[in-house]
Amino acid sequence: MKKFTKLLLALGGISAVGAGLAVGMVSNNVKTTELVKADTAVTVSESLSCSYQTQRLWMAIDPDLTWWTSDSAVSGIHVWGTGFDSFYGCEQYANNDESGRIYYYADVPLTINGFQFVRMNSGKTAVYNYTVNGTLGYTTKINYVHNATTGGNQNIDLATLPANSVNGNLAGKILEGFTTCSDSTLNGYRAANSFNDNVIAKMSTVELNTFNVFSLNDYSYSDYLSNSNSYSSTMTRSVTYTAADKWTAMQNMASKASGAFNSISKNSDSSSTLVLGGIAGIAVLAAGGYFFVRKKKSI
Repeated sequence: MKKFTKLLLALGGISAVGAGLAVGMVSNNVKTTELVKADTAVTVSESLSCSYQTQRLWMAIDPDLTWWTSDSAVSGIHVWGTGFDSFYGCEQYANNDESGRIYYYADVPLTINGFQFVRMNSGKTAVYNYTVNGTLGYTTKINYVHNATTGGNQNIDLATLPANSVNGNLAGKILEGFTTCSDSTLNGYRAANSFNDNVIAKMSTVELNTFNVFSLNDYSYSDYLSNSNSYSSTMTRSVTYTAADKWTAMQNMASKASGAFNSISKNSDSSSTLVLGGIAGIAVLAAGGYFFVRKKKSI
């Protein structure tokens, strides 16, 4: 009986060692997986055209994240939803703000269920770093990427642009991501109040003047119809619209839909720009030429 008891104890010890080895192996496998994740091979999809089926998401790299663009790395976005899991490259906004931040944007499907920004190699074939998952539902705010991490992924802070420091051209690029033919709060005229509070109200008078004359890559609804109800790289642009034109049209559509629009008192020094922009916007609405937009293809 004593021998049998010793045998059981010995077997128990071996089992414990085996379990320890198994746990160690699983733990090592998890660590290896995390390390592999930092250099994952991916296939980047062709950049989408900004339309009523897309939303434009923005990110900014904080100055303390100096390594993000090292080794010729570029920024991208990982999105997923029902039936798709895709990576897209981000477009870099040329003008940085006074804080030294670099801004990026990407047009992604309106139907995404989640997203995270990524740092990729210059060939866009591998991901080096991920951010934590972003918060859905905000297209007039910026996802600020920080140096701190959670679970190995870079933290992001969803916030509005800094007050009185918004570049007029940046504001124009944000507006470009919306369409006046959609009633969506993400990419249509129902986002007017959000755009007003988070972008327009943050601009100085000087930058508002810059915003008013900013030329958009938009197409009118008539251009869309003339191109067999579709978008294409050979599409003809009949009219070049300014941000003031589109913003006026967007406000008018929002007012007609809700019966009220929370406008602000901030005005441009150039009254002629505002009047012409307002007349142009109303004329477009009267003609039924709602704004559509299309982003140039990435190279």
